[in-house]
Amino acid sequence: MVRPITRRAFSLLELLVVVAIVGLLAVLAVPSVSSTLEAQNISRAGRMVTDELALARQEAMTRNRHVEVRIVKIPKPDGPIWGGFQSWILNSSGKEPLTRATRLPESIMIADAAGLSPILHAANFSKNRMPFPQSSSELEYIAICFSPSGGLNPIPANPAEPYFTIAKETHKSTQAPANYLTILINPATGRTTLFQP
Repeated sequence: MVRPITRRAFSLLELLVVVAIVGLLAVLAVPSVSSTLEAQNISRAGRMVTDELALARQEAMTRNRHVEVRIVKIPKPDGPIWGGFQSWILNSSGKEPLTRATRLPESIMIADAAGLSPILHAANFSKNRMPFPQSSSELEYIAICFSPSGGLNPIPANPAEPYFTIAKETHKSTQAPANYLTILINPATGRTTLFQP
């Protein structure tokens, strides 16, 4: 006797339940994924700035010249943000670029609040304007200068000043955001330390 072949398949109801469960899991996972991506962008920006500071310090000591890292204020539709940087070497003929101008990752900035980034508000760091790629006008910058000994020049009046905080571009509060990275520069040695909660 030959048994008939029966085909097993999913019913429409079973398929709808599976699609609903997958959709629910996707909705629950989106905030976690976006928070992770934001944290990665903040970490990447921190590494970019720290690498630039370390290069400037190394070049200052190697070439026996002052080297400055210019933190640049970039125009944005919601207002300018500290979002770019470039190193310049000071030699006998003046100042010349050491590295190319670089922007922080999209939607990431150096926080402007004095409590989060006092180095941007320190009186003894030079401030000026400079041309910057993809900008039609000169942009404001603050220069963090490394001396041939590797330390900051001038040394800040307040030794607790040389740090700044990298955060999401939309963070406008004076309080630390939930997700951030702080870069501390030792004024005497010029070495950097990263703090990220």
